[in-house]
Amino acid sequence: MLSLDNVIIVTASDDNDDNSSWNYGNLVHVAAPGKGIWSTVPTSIDASGYKSGDGSSMAAPHVTGVVSLMKGINPDMTPYEMRQVIINCSDAVPQLQGQVSSSGRLNAKRSLGTYLRVTPNENETMAAAIKRCLGSRSASDIKMMGLTGANRMADGSSSRDSASAVLPNLQYVDVSNYKNDLKKYSFYGCKNLTTVVLPEDGVKLPAYCFMNCTKLSMVHRMNNDSRKMNEADLSGLAGRSTGGFAAQTQCFWGCTALKTVRMPNSKDLRFSNNVFDGCTNLDTVYIDTQTPVTGEADLTGITELTPCMFRGTGISAVKLAKDVSVGREAFENCAKLVRIQVHPQQIDQISVYDNSFYNVNQQCKAYMNQAFRRSSYKFHRSATEEIPKVVNSLLVWPVENEKIYETINYYLEEETLSAHLINYLVISGSANMGDSGSTGSARILSNLKVVDMSSYTGSLGTYAFRNCVNLETVIRSPGLSNIPAHCFMNCRKLTTIMEGNKSPQIWNEIDLTDLTGGLAVDTQAFDGCTKLTTVKLPSTSIGVSNSFSNCSSLSTVYKDGGKKREGTFDLTGVSTFWPGWGHNFENTAVREVKLPKGVEISEYCFNDCTKIVRIFFDPNQIDIIGIGSHAFYGVDKNCKAYMNAILEENQDFKIKRSDTRYIHRFSY
Repeated sequence: MLSLDNVIIVTASDDNDDNSSWNYGNLVHVAAPGKGIWSTVPTSIDASGYKSGDGSSMAAPHVTGVVSLMKGINPDMTPYEMRQVIINCSDAVPQLQGQVSSSGRLNAKRSLGTYLRVTPNENETMAAAIKRCLGSRSASDIKMMGLTGANRMADGSSSRDSASAVLPNLQYVDVSNYKNDLKKYSFYGCKNLTTVVLPEDGVKLPAYCFMNCTKLSMVHRMNNDSRKMNEADLSGLAGRSTGGFAAQTQCFWGCTALKTVRMPNSKDLRFSNNVFDGCTNLDTVYIDTQTPVTGEADLTGITELTPCMFRGTGISAVKLAKDVSVGREAFENCAKLVRIQVHPQQIDQISVYDNSFYNVNQQCKAYMNQAFRRSSYKFHRSATEEIPKVVNSLLVWPVENEKIYETINYYLEEETLSAHLINYLVISGSANMGDSGSTGSARILSNLKVVDMSSYTGSLGTYAFRNCVNLETVIRSPGLSNIPAHCFMNCRKLTTIMEGNKSPQIWNEIDLTDLTGGLAVDTQAFDGCTKLTTVKLPSTSIGVSNSFSNCSSLSTVYKDGGKKREGTFDLTGVSTFWPGWGHNFENTAVREVKLPKGVEISEYCFNDCTKIVRIFFDPNQIDIIGIGSHAFYGVDKNCKAYMNAILEENQDFKIKRSDTRYIHRFSY
C-alpha cells in the first residue's frame, strides 16, 4: 500500500524543521507543519471547540489542502503527478536530510501552478510536442510540465525548437517519467525555469539543453533522498561505457543560479566542452556520497577535463584526478581560484595546456607531493607568469617497528618540508609500525586531513593518529584486520574510512568490513570522534572494547550485507562487549539498538545515550543475560525493550535506566 501512486506519507516538523519527535525514514515523502497546530475538537474535550495539537495528524491536513488546491487548478493531474510535484517543489532543508526521503518541507506556493503533460510523438521537437499537447490552453499560464512516453524526439536546431519558444513562464520540469533521451535545445533559454527532475540513472544530457536557464537552481533525480537547493545533482549521469558523452557541449552554459554540482561516484565519466562555461556562481563540485566543501571542485573522478569546461566559474580550489588531462581554457578566468591540488600519488607529468589556468587568482598555488614538485612541469596563469608549486602531500615508507611520528619526521627532514603545510599523508610498504604511546602520533602534522593507506599492507601501532584534530578521511587497504587502541581517539573531524579499491566509494561512513574476530576494535579506538555518524561492521563476529564512546553524532551501525537503517545500531554481529572497559557506545546518538543473542552487555555500554527509545533483544533469547551497571542509564524516559515472551515474563530480568527507574518491557 505504501508504494501506491496515490499515497503520500507525511511527517510533522516544528518551526525549526525538527521532526525528531515524530515518524521518520526513507518511506516518508515530505514534512509539513505539525507542532502547535490549532484544530477543531469535540466540546467535551475543550469548551471552545478548538485545541492545539502536535504530530503527523496535524501535518497531513496541510498536504491534503494543497492537493485539493492543485486538483482545482489542474483537474486532469494524476495522483502520481500531484505527489511528485509536492515532493519536488518542497523546500530542501538540511535538518530533514536522512529523516525524510525528499529532505523537504511542504511549500504550497511552489506546488500550485498550471500543469501540462507532454507526450512527444516520434521525431518531434520539444517545441512542436508542447504546442500539440497545449491545444487551446493559454501558454503563458503554464508553470509546470511533465514529460512522459518513450518516443524518440528530434534534435532542435536553434532556440525556436526549445520549450522557451512556447512556454515563457515555465518554472518546473519533470522528465523522470520519460523513457528516452532529451534532445538538443530542449529547454534552452527558459529564463524562469528553477527546478528540473531527472530519471534515477542512465542520464545523458544533450548540447544546449539548459543553456542560459539563468534561474535554474535545482536539478535532482527522481526518488533522490538528499535534494539540496542551488544544486545540480548529476550523480545519475551515464558513464562512457554506454557510449558518447554524459553531458554534451554547453549543456549548462550561463546557468548563473547554480552553485553546486554533484558528480557520480565513478571514473567512467566523459564530458564535452563548455559544459559549465559561464556558470559564474558555481563554486562547489563534489562526488556523490561525499560531503561537499564550499568553494572546492573535487574532480578526482574525471580524468579528462575538456576545453572551457569550468571557464569563468566561482571555484576557489580544484582537486585533480591522477593522470588527468586538462583541456585548453578549462579554468580560464576563474578569478577566485587560489588552489590547484595535484593528485597526491601523481609522480609522472600530466597533460595540461599552457592556457588551462590563465587569469586565475594572483595568489593561486599548485599543491603536490615532493616527487612531482621535483619534475620540470609548470602551471601558468598567463603567458609570462608561472603558478608557484607547494608541497602539501607527504609520501612515507615506514620501517619495521618504527613509530609513525618517527617515520614522518624522517621524511620531513629528508625533503626539507614544513609539517604545518602537509594535509595529505600517503603511507606505503608492508612494515609493521611500532606502538607510539600517548606522547607521540601523526598529530605533528597539525593540518592533516587525509591519510591514504590504500597501498599499505602492514599494521598500525597504538595511538597512531590520536589527536589529529583536522583528520577527516582515511583510505585503507583491503584486509585491515584490526584497529589498535587509541588509534583515532579525539579525531574530532573524522567522518570516513573507506577501502581504496572498492567501488563505489562510500563517504561519511567508517567501513570496518575487513576486521576479524577477537578484539577487532581495541580500547578507545574512536573515542571522541564527534563527527562520525555511521559505522559498517563485518558480517562475521567481532569484539569491541570502549571503542566508540563519546562519538556524539554516531547514530547508525550496520553489518556488511545488512540493511542500513538511520538511527539504528545493528549489533547482532558483535560477539563480545569487552568487559573492563565497558563504555562501548556511551554518549552516542543512537535511537534503537538490536542486540546479539547470548552476549552480555558491559557496564556503561549505552550510558547517556539519551535518544534511545527502543531496545530489541534477540527473538530467540529466552535466558537471562548479564547487563552491567549503568549499561542503559540516561536513555530516553519513553524507552521500551522488546524481547521473547518467555524472557519478558521473567520478573528477575530487569533493565534500569536510572538508580530508581526501569525500562518497560514488551514481548514480540
